[in-house]
Amino acid sequence: MALRGLATWGAAWLAAFPDIPTLRELGHDLEYYLWAGLFAPSGVPAAVAKTLRDATRQAAPDADFKAAMEKIQTPIAYLDADEFRAWWDRDARTLAAVIRRIGKIEGQ
Repeated sequence: MALRGLATWGAAWLAAFPDIPTLRELGHDLEYYLWAGLFAPSGVPAAVAKTLRDATRQAAPDADFKAAMEKIQTPIAYLDADEFRAWWDRDARTLAAVIRRIGKIEGQ
C-alpha cells in the first residue's frame, strides 16, 4: 500500500517532504504546530527563572541538540519568554476562533 502526502500544516515546507505543499499554499488559511515549551510555576523567584531561561537559550543552538532534533525531523524555533508569550497568545486566539467556528465539541 502506498501513501501520498497531501499537505503539511506549518508555515514552511518540510525538508523531509520537499514535494508536499503547505495547507496555506493550497488555499486554506491554517497553520498548526505540535510544540513544546518550558514552564515554571507562578511566583518562581526571578533568579531561578533567569537561570532556566539562560540554560535553555544556550542549549537550543547546541550542535549535538540540533543534530538530535534533526534526526527525528523536529525543527527548533527557540523563543524567549516574551516572544513565546506573544506566540502563545496569538495561537490561543486562533484556536478559540476555530472552536467557535466549528461549534462546541463534547467528549464521550
